[in-house]
Amino acid sequence: MSPNLPTPEPRFIAKLRERLEKEGNMSKLANAIASANDLGPEDPRPIERRKLAQLLESPNTVKISFPELWAISRYLEGFNEGLGHRPLFCRPDFVQSLADRGSVTFLLGSRPHGPTADLAIWDVQSMAEIQRALSKYRRDIQFDTRCVSLHGSHDEQGETWADVLGPDGPSLVAIGSGRASPGSEAMLAQMFEIEPGNPEAGDRLPFRFVWSESDWPPDATAPTSFAMPVSELEALAPDVADSVRQHNSRAFVLGNEAFLAEQPHEPSVRSFGVVVAQRRKNDQVWMVIAGLTGASTHAAARAVEKIAATVPDTLPGGHSPIICTVIQTRIDREQGEGGPKMPTVHSESLFRPSFYWPEPAA
Repeated sequence: MSPNLPTPEPRFIAKLRERLEKEGNMSKLANAIASANDLGPEDPRPIERRKLAQLLESPNTVKISFPELWAISRYLEGFNEGLGHRPLFCRPDFVQSLADRGSVTFLLGSRPHGPTADLAIWDVQSMAEIQRALSKYRRDIQFDTRCVSLHGSHDEQGETWADVLGPDGPSLVAIGSGRASPGSEAMLAQMFEIEPGNPEAGDRLPFRFVWSESDWPPDATAPTSFAMPVSELEALAPDVADSVRQHNSRAFVLGNEAFLAEQPHEPSVRSFGVVVAQRRKNDQVWMVIAGLTGASTHAAARAVEKIAATVPDTLPGGHSPIICTVIQTRIDREQGEGGPKMPTVHSESLFRPSFYWPEPAA
């Protein structure tokens, strides 16, 4: 197998990790496997606890015998996941593709505040969702975070955050739209090979966000090529454009379709986010999780584990095609005694099947 391609992980490893969470600890999982093989508490374990832990933590480094494999299969048969019923290998999903690199750096938009930097709570929660999912695959995975200043090229330590975009770094996850984080904008622009920060450069993109001109003060956002001006939306969907302009709503454009979202003063609204991923030519995986708002970005992050698609392999001498997944969610907004409560995000789901960009030739 080429060293530039990820080694596929046996399907049963992920299923054992799921069972580990249910059982509570490794000893209980080892006992459950023994019980499924008609062994009592005093009998030798069909697969020893320490070896089981090594298998789940680093499966490519562990040798397993056929009797051990058979014991695991008998245990998983109780959950319709026995090796006689399911394929041994499955292509890595988004989370596993990220974890394969062994280290992941997160780019979060920040606003300098004296000697510190302010981060959006939704972005921090989104990062936590992805870190939790990654840790299921690799307990030894390394995480790093870079705070990307909204109006600068340096992070809070004075380092140039764009250094992590180089070809020899870890896999990257940028949180937030290009409007909220220059890190997301830089990654998306490189992935789609367009000029960053220029709305006129995005006319051939598969998706774009639409915000009203009065949605945010100019000094609180960064320019992005992934926003469609309301004036351009008018030609595509005049009714949606009118709602955005007149009622301070937001919209999401997918291809030649426009979808109204985030209508103000409604207690429950629909919103959209995207998960965009690409395998770079050196086998880094880049992922951008972005929404119309922080809440919809968080919904997209929560949905990453539900995406049953694969980050494609690289093309000869270049990067892989981009894979895009659109997430829709419902956001509930309530009023409390002191003002609006924190919105509640729920029911995140895939809006359309994941698609490749550019589209494969017929």
